[in-house]
Formats: sequence, structure tokens, C-alpha cells
Amino acid sequence: VDGPLEEELESYGVTNTQEFVIWDPAFKAVENKTTHNIEVDEFLLGQTTLSKIHPFLVNGEINPNFDVKVNEVLHLRALCATVENENTFIVYPQGEETKHWSKAAIPFYIIGSDGVMYKKPKKKNIMVMSGGQREEILLQFDKPGVYVISQQGIQGMQFFDMTGHPHDQTLATITVHEVTKDENETEEEAPTTPIEEMVFTPGYTEEESIQPENIVGSETIVFSMGANFDQVPFPQYYVNGKPFDPNQIDFHAQPGEAR
Repeated sequence: VDGPLEEELESYGVTNTQEFVIWDPAFKAVENKTTHNIEVDEFLLGQTTLSKIHPFLVNGEINPNFDVKVNEVLHLRALCATVENENTFIVYPQGEETKHWSKAAIPFYIIGSDGVMYKKPKKKNIMVMSGGQREEILLQFDKPGVYVISQQGIQGMQFFDMTGHPHDQTLATITVHEVTKDENETEEEAPTTPIEEMVFTPGYTEEESIQPENIVGSETIVFSMGANFDQVPFPQYYVNGKPFDPNQIDFHAQPGEAR
């Protein structure tokens, strides 16, 4: 992230910053262990009806734990580093992850996306992340207990629209500890400013923002896929009904224009 993000977070008393990198599973040979040939289906990582369940990893682990204290703000620098799979990011009290997110999910805040900061935090209950997406996330809990970050509910949104994939799973666990009297006397865990009132240096200045008068036209782009088994490549990809061609240019704009 360009800009003074770390300094601004520290000024608000937010010092607990952790990486949260969602990975596809990886395979490696283990010495002195029985091995088998890796097959095509295993490289598809749970995207076909024949696939084994390969859980996603976070920071190279299955269901890692993050420790925080009541009212402490946890800053997650999230990256969805999957090749193709999407992931949801929903926070639940442990045991309530089967409930609908609109009723049971714990809100969190997005303060930046893909390296660009927002001036004000954006409150969310759910987020869907795709490969390469980066998010700056703030979480705060006012009660001790165990909470889970859940990936769920997007089966059928993947490669070939194979129903049932990716599988629902707990991506990570957050353990929230009560602040003892001694700890409370020596260190204040709560931020100096409520998250909703925090202000950050935006990634773009007001002068750089697109104004209505800069918009000279609109375009429609429709991505689609064909499944003709008798045609290569398979599957077939189309843009506005035309076969995908990396050398084809359909739209043109002049410097300073916005479309």
C-alpha cells in the first residue's frame, strides 16, 4: 500500500497486523512415505465431481488461529492467492456458521483494496475474493470467545460450473481473550478512535477522481463460455459473442476520457 497506512493505524492504536494469505493446496513428495502419481483431477483442486476434498490453506496452514483481546483491533492484510477458485470471507461466532450471514455474521471493515486506500472504512458482513485480490481488513470483537472465518455458499461458481465446489470450510479461527485487570491497567487494547470514525489518506486525491463530465460514453462487455466438445480449444471463451483474441481491440479512448 502506498502512503502512510502503518503510521495512521498506529496513531489510532492499531498495532496488531497479520498476514492472511489464502492458498490453493500444494503437493510435495514426502521422504520415506508411500507416494502415488498426481493425476489431472488433483490439479483441478476440487473443481470437478471426481475431486477429492482439498481444503484451502491460510498462511500455509489448515485453519490457523489468530489471538486478540476484547476490543483490540485486528488488521488483516488479506490476499486471495488462488489460481482460479473464489473464496468468501465471513466471520461467525463458532457454532453459528451454519446460519445465514445476514443474521449471524460479525461485521468487519475494509479500509483499502488492491493497494488503494479508502478515506473512510467500509462496513461489510460478507466479501467474495477472487485470485489476486487484496484487501485491508479491520476486525474488532467486544466479547471473548472463539470466532471463525468461513468460506461457504459459492458452490457452482467455479470452473465448468461444477456443483458442490469449492467445498465449505473454516479458513481460520480467531480466539478473543478477556482483558484481565492487570493488563487493562498497563495497556489499553481499544483503539483511540472508533473504527467508523477513522480517516485514512486515500489512494487518489479529489482532483484525480473521475467527474461526471469526464465520462464520454459507456460500453458493454459480456464474457461467456462455450462447451462444444468437438471444437478446440475447449472450453471456448467469448467476448461480446466473438471468440477471445488477445490481439483484438474492440474499444478505443482518448487520453483523459473516461468510459
